[in-house]
Amino acid sequence: MYAATIAGLSISGDGGATWTNKTTSNGLGSNFTCGVYASGSNVYVATLSGPDGNGGVSVSTNDGSSFTTYQPLNTVSSHVYRVAASGDSIYAATFSGLGISTNGGSN
Repeated sequence: MYAATIAGLSISGDGGATWTNKTTSNGLGSNFTCGVYASGSNVYVATLSGPDGNGGVSVSTNDGSSFTTYQPLNTVSSHVYRVAASGDSIYAATFSGLGISTNGGSN
């Protein structure tokens, strides 16, 4: 179970009884998370840029243990409000439009 918060991404593996919090120290682009999408062991997090980070789309391939953050290249904003994925394609709803990566976030 995942919850996007203004203090990072909260993760529960026991139905919400206990939670751990992931932040920029785990690779998130910012602690201000707006949306999360999970598929298998892949976790995609939408983050806003701010004083604690640059924002973007943070991607984990290990159930949220660590993240790599990507900036949407075809938009001018690193404010990512929502994220979804299908196969290698990632869709990021940003302040300035829809960012689409067709190779897992590399571009």
